[in-house]
Amino acid sequence: MSARYRMGYRVVVSDLNTVTAVNQSTIQTWLQVAGLTRETDYIIKLTVLDLYDSRWNNNVTTARTTTIMSSSTDLQFVNATETTSMLRFTWVPPDAVVTGYRIMYGQGEATEQLSPSPGPADRSALIEGLQASVVYTVEIITIGVRRESLVLVGRNATANLASKPYDGNQALAFISSVR
Repeated sequence: MSARYRMGYRVVVSDLNTVTAVNQSTIQTWLQVAGLTRETDYIIKLTVLDLYDSRWNNNVTTARTTTIMSSSTDLQFVNATETTSMLRFTWVPPDAVVTGYRIMYGQGEATEQLSPSPGPADRSALIEGLQASVVYTVEIITIGVRRESLVLVGRNATANLASKPYDGNQALAFISSVR
């Protein structure tokens, strides 16, 4: 029996409009493809090239895949001084078709879902009914036409009870209850 001596592989990556993104021969068993468009379907064709047996050059494997959707960015928490039991935050949506958002939150892990969920035009959200002086994790998942983005994660603490804004009446109520 003779050993097989493979010359390498030909990799062709095309989108569904048959525009070839990559047509490259390589001896490596992996190939990183850069410059693809997000949330786009691609066809990957792999041909085994054999220097000694041309029948192997017809051995083509095909796969279809879709690139991921862009995530929202720039999660910013807005200081809310009117109450200690809420978090208000903003984000920048990706340059893609957005059909909605899934906002998850919680102490430590984000296990609760904000309802109702923000719509495609929203750029901010408010979570109410939280405990004061607690660090919360907030996760934003951007939902597209066919896919969901990777998670954008942020952490912020709700205000401290002692840091509520002074309105004059609080001090009087406190003084009269101490007497």
